[in-house]
Amino acid sequence: MENNALKSKNRIDWIDLAKGIGMILVVVAHTVCIFMPGETEILVRGLIYSFHMPLFFILSAYTYRSSDSGEAFLKKTEKAFRHLILPAVVLFILQTIYDIAMQPDKAAQAGWMDYTAERINIFVYASAKDVSIAGASIPNIGISWFFFGLFFGRTLYDYLHLRIKNKKVLAAVICLLSFVGVTIGRVQNLPFSWDIALAIIPFFAFGNYLKRIDLNKNKWKAAAVCFVVWAVCFFIQYNTSMSRLKYTLCQTMHLPENIVSEFIYIYDRGRYLDLGVRSYPLFPLCFISAIAGVMVLIYLCTLLVKAKKLMIPLIFIGRNSMYFFWVHAMDDLTKSLWLTYDRVGSIIPRLITDIIVFLILMLVMWSLKKLRTFIKRKISLTEN
Repeated sequence: MENNALKSKNRIDWIDLAKGIGMILVVVAHTVCIFMPGETEILVRGLIYSFHMPLFFILSAYTYRSSDSGEAFLKKTEKAFRHLILPAVVLFILQTIYDIAMQPDKAAQAGWMDYTAERINIFVYASAKDVSIAGASIPNIGISWFFFGLFFGRTLYDYLHLRIKNKKVLAAVICLLSFVGVTIGRVQNLPFSWDIALAIIPFFAFGNYLKRIDLNKNKWKAAAVCFVVWAVCFFIQYNTSMSRLKYTLCQTMHLPENIVSEFIYIYDRGRYLDLGVRSYPLFPLCFISAIAGVMVLIYLCTLLVKAKKLMIPLIFIGRNSMYFFWVHAMDDLTKSLWLTYDRVGSIIPRLITDIIVFLILMLVMWSLKKLRTFIKRKISLTEN
């Protein structure tokens, strides 16, 4: 059953709440593993990573109205480019300025031509991890990979949804492309994180399917089932011994050891799902875990949103999650305020710092909007 709120321009509070909680979890996950993390910190990060990025992809598809014509597809693609890729360009420029300001001798020592070429390569590959091309290492772009993954992944899904009318064929194509994306990503990262865009298409498909689910029907039972699926799948991934798995496959299924080793290398590196660094443990089990984890949070938010007055701060962050994302992406500028050289001890100061800077940014934007409206009104009165 499609949510009626999707047919209006009104915001859906539980979605904004889920995004708000998701953004808080992003900060926590990025902080808890600073320096040399212990097993507890890795587990906490893994639990969050198991679903937090898929959450944003799924919800973006849930609120996205798929194109019903080629013309609509082009308009939506253009709009998405303005909202996702252009901000990524601006953010990258700001990060470059910051990099030059913090390391003024870096560009001079490397040579401005070489430094510029490196920065261009960083943007072109837009990877959350360093990329190796023909023996040369290209530094990562950081969390900005998310913009590219979201834009190209959702655009591709929208195109497939427009062109392929048979649902079974569409599902088969989506699964195949996801498999191809995961495989390519483990061997060689593609420009603009295209391999990730291919891999995450199932999340957009599920987000579109989610519109037909009545979230109020058997809520507690559904939430409990999703929680069990998420927990079991996650801990299977997290605790699976690769050497034991390899031995089992070779001995019981009589598979060649070199083929099994290559399979494990491609699909099982990493203990938890980390899309940015192409960690897909026991794929596609990690995707099943991710979707189940997202559903647990969604069901939780449909309950928490009933206490709307208490949830207003998180709803506000979720409603403006892209701006909060910007602030978090640039919070190296405020590192002296939150970095305590204690993994857990840095979480609260970092959250507080990011929230304060975010609120200042929102206040500035609100003031500029009011000023623009005031100027337009004055010009209108003068002309009349």
